[in-house]
Amino acid sequence: MKINKMLLVLLFVVFAVPAVSAAEIKKIKVGILPTSSMLPLFLADEKGWYKEAGLEVELTKMRGGATILPAIAGDSIQIGYSNVISIILARSRGLDFQIICNHVNEGYEKKADEVGGYATSSSGIVVLKDSGIKNPKDLEGKKVAVNAIKNIDWMAVWEWLEKNGADPKNVTWVEVGFPKMIPALMGKKVDAVEATEPFKTILRSKGALLLVNTLHELRPGLTLAGFVAKEGWINENPGIAEGFVSATARGQKYLNTHPEERNQLVTKYTKVSLELAKKMTWHNWQSKVDLDSMNLWIDLCKKHGLLDKAPSLNELISRTAR
Repeated sequence: MKINKMLLVLLFVVFAVPAVSAAEIKKIKVGILPTSSMLPLFLADEKGWYKEAGLEVELTKMRGGATILPAIAGDSIQIGYSNVISIILARSRGLDFQIICNHVNEGYEKKADEVGGYATSSSGIVVLKDSGIKNPKDLEGKKVAVNAIKNIDWMAVWEWLEKNGADPKNVTWVEVGFPKMIPALMGKKVDAVEATEPFKTILRSKGALLLVNTLHELRPGLTLAGFVAKEGWINENPGIAEGFVSATARGQKYLNTHPEERNQLVTKYTKVSLELAKKMTWHNWQSKVDLDSMNLWIDLCKKHGLLDKAPSLNELISRTAR
């Protein structure tokens, strides 16, 4: 029996390029937050993009940078998610963390009926309708909730108050986790909250008012958080680091341009309803770090006495995130 030459070529191609074997798959643990910002990773896992990169990625939900960064330092996870302030401070204190992949930038969307003519995904001060709070000066003597004092959102609110003639020292700062901001504000335990999505949209759906898009006021498009690993581990495992970044970046780009699938995905992995997801203004996922943002955060850390000597950005940011 004669076999077609083209068929022989096809058979050779199929059997000469085997799939990645089980032995070649590298297992890594990645510390994440149980929030909608993690959607690109869930997507990359669902689509098999990590597997295509030769990785088996265990996405481990954790409480935040306070648990994720020590877990990286102790080698219980290899990669973890954290805000850039915590990363900068950790590096300045001698920990060899490097950002291997940027993740969340402050995103915004033009809407004519919004405060300032735009809506931002990342952060905004929300007050009750009957609070009487209409401008920065009105927050003096009031209780303002932030998720963490002396971190990103707190700094953004502080700068906005100072810039607009209010004294941040006359504000009573209260630390409240983002989900708990809803009952805290609605129950009038605080006068204002610096809320992120989806909590900002939830509060507004209950009749609360957006006072300012705080992070956008500080600087549009700020780099806010990313994925880090120990520099020593990165140097020993460059292929694993690159594979993680390439698959994650693929998820980021896809969801930035496929809003309908993003909305469906958020209902699957969080408690956000499809109706609420459609109302949210989303952050901007990017794999590359914005250097101007990093310099701004370093300057603010110095201003607030958190940092004496800034780490070199060349040491802080791995080549995969530049």
